[in-house]
Amino acid sequence: MGANVNLYDTADCSGAPIPKSTARLKVTVTVNNQAVVMGGALELWSVFWVKLLDFWGAAVAFLLLLIRKKLKQWYGYSSKEEEPYQ
Repeated sequence: MGANVNLYDTADCSGAPIPKSTARLKVTVTVNNQAVVMGGALELWSVFWVKLLDFWGAAVAFLLLLIRKKLKQWYGYSSKEEEPYQ
């Protein structure tokens, strides 16, 4: 049992790989827990913000629907055609 490993000269693994074969392979993985938590929190915040804006838009539309008669009175709008004053 073995592993084929490609080694690169750069951190972003660009360029030509240098293939190596090995019978034993030891791998160390380091995880930046703070970055993972912050990434999750930012993703949660962005979803929350979009849903909050959707809710706010629907709430304003609903409130306008409820007070449409008052708005007509306040702004003097009438759907009936009135005769001009003579």
